[in-house]
Amino acid sequence: MAKRRNSDSENSSHVHRPSRGRRQSDPASSGRAQELAPDIIGQTQTEETLPAADELLQEQAAELQCLEAEVHAQTQELRAAKEALRESELRRWRVFEANPLGVVVSNTRGRILEANDAYLRIIGRDREDLEAGRIYWDRITPAEYLPRDRQAIAEAQTTGVSATYEKEFLRRGGRVPVLMAYATVGGVGELVAFVLDITERKQAEQALHASQERLALALSGTRIGMYDRDIATGEILGTEQLAYLLGLRTTTTTTTITTTTISQSYHYHDWAQRVHPEDLPRVEAELCRCMAERAPCETDYRALWADGSIHWVADRSIIQYDPDGHPTHVLGILMDITERKQAEESLYELNATLEARVAQRTAELKRRARQLQRLTLDMSEAEDRERRRVSEILHDDLQQQLAAAKFHLGLMRDRVRQDSSLRTIGDEVDQMLKDAIEQSRSLSHELSPAVLCQGDLVETLGWLAGQVQAKHGLAVHVRAHGQVRSQSDAIIALVYKVAQELLFNVVKHARVKEVRMRVRRMGRCICLSVSDRGCGFDPQELGQTAGFGLLSIRERIELLGGRMKIRSAIGKGSTFFIVVPDGMVEPELSGRPQGEGTARLRVLLADDHEIVREGLVSLLGEESGIEVVGEAANGREVVDMADQLKPDVVIMDVLMPVMTGDEATRQIKQHRPGTRVVALSMADDPDTAEKMYAAGAEAYVLKTAPSEDLFAAIRGG
Repeated sequence: MAKRRNSDSENSSHVHRPSRGRRQSDPASSGRAQELAPDIIGQTQTEETLPAADELLQEQAAELQCLEAEVHAQTQELRAAKEALRESELRRWRVFEANPLGVVVSNTRGRILEANDAYLRIIGRDREDLEAGRIYWDRITPAEYLPRDRQAIAEAQTTGVSATYEKEFLRRGGRVPVLMAYATVGGVGELVAFVLDITERKQAEQALHASQERLALALSGTRIGMYDRDIATGEILGTEQLAYLLGLRTTTTTTTITTTTISQSYHYHDWAQRVHPEDLPRVEAELCRCMAERAPCETDYRALWADGSIHWVADRSIIQYDPDGHPTHVLGILMDITERKQAEESLYELNATLEARVAQRTAELKRRARQLQRLTLDMSEAEDRERRRVSEILHDDLQQQLAAAKFHLGLMRDRVRQDSSLRTIGDEVDQMLKDAIEQSRSLSHELSPAVLCQGDLVETLGWLAGQVQAKHGLAVHVRAHGQVRSQSDAIIALVYKVAQELLFNVVKHARVKEVRMRVRRMGRCICLSVSDRGCGFDPQELGQTAGFGLLSIRERIELLGGRMKIRSAIGKGSTFFIVVPDGMVEPELSGRPQGEGTARLRVLLADDHEIVREGLVSLLGEESGIEVVGEAANGREVVDMADQLKPDVVIMDVLMPVMTGDEATRQIKQHRPGTRVVALSMADDPDTAEKMYAAGAEAYVLKTAPSEDLFAAIRGG
């Protein structure tokens, strides 16, 4: 500015000098010049100082920009500081206010400076007391805990944090147990304490202690012992009852838990010497298994007493583990079960005696059943012999006599041709003799048809079908699977009479024109079925009937060890299933070798028809190397039984209730892929067979096929 002022002075003296020269030459002009001199001088000065002003303005603008940049930087720093402060306050709130633990900040003199709501709830104070500065450590802490507090504070000031310890706080109405620890705040001379209310834990401990006392008191008069075994050291802490149960001697006395619960100390070797040598390996192996599986251990073993007696004890224990999963202690109880074991042994002996008696009675019943079957066959044979005798009498005597009378009547008629009245009488007598001969012949055939002597049931039933159709107009369609022969004439006669009675029942009640009859042999049994589509009836309303009716048929068949099943519904027809054992041959006496030393195939049968299952059981029972282990009546049942019995082969009916055969096969194969499944069906249908193969079946056999095909499918041939 001084430089500019000097410049102005120089400019001013430079301007004034010409004015003085003009003022001397022209006074008027000089006066006018004096009037204009200030304006000229000001304009001249402005033009000369303008560059300096611009330079000054630029410097000031630069300084202003620097100032604005500095203000902007300070603003950003202020915003960052506010954000950090907000985050710090949020963290403080999370750690301090929202912490479920009681958090306290105090000075070194013991005054509480800050505390969260959790701590105020623990000591039973409000925030007004805190803000008024009325809360001190020594005022809310019982005197007996003050030395421990000072020790914890010194430890925190030395190491930064103290160990956790238990203490109590004074609270209106009593005391509150807490777990707490101190920490120091670096450089500010303040302490932070963390407080946890452990009232509930203390109450639980007291309840547990009281429960242990009550349990010990209850066990004091019983033969139940408690123990705690240290796995590492082998030391066993137990009750006095434990010593009584095992006959142990006390080595030391301890007061580990309470003087009434665990009061005696033993060692594992003392216990092991009292366990019966035959039971010790089993007991230790069971304990090792339970340790590996982390499961409770339950064992019964014999204890050897010093007097030589043996007592049974039940050992029920649980295992404790450290944080690394290693077993540390075995906690358990022992109970005297000697009386129970003695009762069980007596029960076993009684059961063995009963089983022997049952086996004896069963053998006796089987013997009586065989006698009854033999008697039934004898009665049937006697009946057949009597029928045959009466038939022979009719054929050999009565019919011959009637024929002779007819012959003599013919001679007499030739001699009395002249007498018309006698000829008429002769014709009537002749017709009567013809009718008598025909009835006698028919009765002779019905009593004992000659076809029964052939031994082939198929021909016998075919002859019966022809007789029924000729006499009653009922078409009987007989279907058989190969020849069905029997070694017993009584069985052939029984099956014939059963078929005859069933066909007569159809003629009398079914009101149909045709009926289907099936006969086949399954193992040692003969199977017969008669079905129609007539009016049907309710099998539950089948009353007692006299003579050789349906009930009489059932009784006679059951006496022979057979079965009869009736399926009928009103308006839907009827079906009769009959299974009769052929003779008195028992499965174990069939004469076939059983193949000693060879494994038998375990077979599970699945069919909703009981009569079919019984026939299959009889058929497979005569085959060496095959054992029927179970029977199922529906698809769900066969799946469950396959999982339980684990058979080698499952014979699966295609059409099953509850679950179809293909779905049952699929589930069995999913759980037991090694089990063979043989599909059994009445339908020779490629689609059905393909469905079973797709489900996993190894073979598809028709029920009408020869038994050799079924055996080959079972064996995988």
